[in-house]
Amino acid sequence: MVFVFLQDKDHKQFIILSIFIAYLLSILGFNYFFDDLPEVISYAYLGFIISIFNHFWIGYYAFTNIKKLDKDISTSFIFINIFILFWMIQGGFNLNILFGQSLVSYLLISELYLLIAGLFICLRKDSNLIFFIIPFSLVIQFILYSRSAIVGFLIMTAFVIIISKIRFRLILLSFFLIIIASAYTDYLQISSFERQLALFSNIMQNSSVIVRLELFEKFPEVFLSNPLAGDLGWHLDYYGKEGYYIHSYLSYLTSFGLFSLFFLIYFFSESIKNLFRDHNFSLLPIFFAFIVIVLIAKAWMYTSIWFLVGLLLANLKRE
Repeated sequence: MVFVFLQDKDHKQFIILSIFIAYLLSILGFNYFFDDLPEVISYAYLGFIISIFNHFWIGYYAFTNIKKLDKDISTSFIFINIFILFWMIQGGFNLNILFGQSLVSYLLISELYLLIAGLFICLRKDSNLIFFIIPFSLVIQFILYSRSAIVGFLIMTAFVIIISKIRFRLILLSFFLIIIASAYTDYLQISSFERQLALFSNIMQNSSVIVRLELFEKFPEVFLSNPLAGDLGWHLDYYGKEGYYIHSYLSYLTSFGLFSLFFLIYFFSESIKNLFRDHNFSLLPIFFAFIVIVLIAKAWMYTSIWFLVGLLLANLKRE
């Protein structure tokens, strides 16, 4: 009976994901009850773990075929742009007000926009509509402040150009946009965009990047100190406060130990395998962009990519 149960694709994915979540929760529980992980941090991590489950199953069950995905993503794209534009108008297009003096997380908004705009563009990679959508979305993504999301958008756009049937015209559009951006660099520098522009100039001198590299260098030491079970509170031992973590999905190894790697390999290898099915191939640019982001810029608490994992494992039908 168990074998028959596992033969069902939905049951198999549910069981494996549930075991993964249970494993993460068990590590969290051990750190909370036996390793004095602070209660506030424990509850925050509990929320992140639950969000993995939520993101996965929304992607897995919300869309049954490409046509429904296309319709729902189109609606989401329209509404998120309306929301962002009204939000920016309210703040007078002043980034300090929008992000510095509000409770709105620029990371959350930026990553959500990348996900929705990326899916929207990928599903229209062969349409002339993207000659407008790509420049428009790039401007919005640039304004939304998150440099990792900007990098993700640029990577996604590059792959869209490569696999699109209208790639030659898209290449011409790219050169045109680069010329315009170069011409207006001085204007952008006096318009609170220095942080974003640092991506293309002095990124290695940026204090945030320097701190992230220093944290990344600690990965071998932290991992080898507890390779099997990890340590969710290692940063408290090193720095005495919250806010320091390895900005990569390698943080699964330092936080939850070696066994978490086996689950990651399963889910992401299955996603890549399904990605190369004909009706899923158009999603390659956005999935690859998120893979790069989680490898070089995001800790395990970044869970948006699990929506794409669920979406790909659902094996969308063409009709």
